[in-house]
Amino acid sequence: GGVGAMDRRSISPPLRPRPGLGFSSKWASVPPNYHDDEDQEFCPEIFNDLYADALSRVQRVRHRELERQEQELRDAHRQRAEHLQRLHATHNRYKRRTQSVGEFAEGRDAHLDREEDMLRRRVEWRHRRAAWDQQCRDLEELAECTFTPALYTKDGQRAALEER
Repeated sequence: GGVGAMDRRSISPPLRPRPGLGFSSKWASVPPNYHDDEDQEFCPEIFNDLYADALSRVQRVRHRELERQEQELRDAHRQRAEHLQRLHATHNRYKRRTQSVGEFAEGRDAHLDREEDMLRRRVEWRHRRAAWDQQCRDLEELAECTFTPALYTKDGQRAALEER
């Protein structure tokens, strides 16, 4: 070969897939005219252990991915169950409160009944608050009063006051 001549080994032949490996990958193909030396025939058996290793690696990766997904699913189910348990516990605590004694009414008008009860309790509270405020004002007015009646039960006490 001259300067312009191409060496046979400098050009890589196109790769063809190896049949029977169970997966297709760029690593699962060999050159069609692979030769160790010029006189040896194509020998695909030398790659069998590499393909077996690659296949087992891919299977291990898939297995780990499936295990990870299953673990995430178990964690999600566990978290959901814990959340529901907390919700039920909160609901049960709420039902045991003294304000919540009795059964909750259900049905179409239940909300309206609860709303009416709330409004009635609010009005009662306002009346109690107004009565309390009035009582406080009356007591303050009484505290400001300077008149102090003197009750005398003996004649000597009244005479002492008149002399002053």
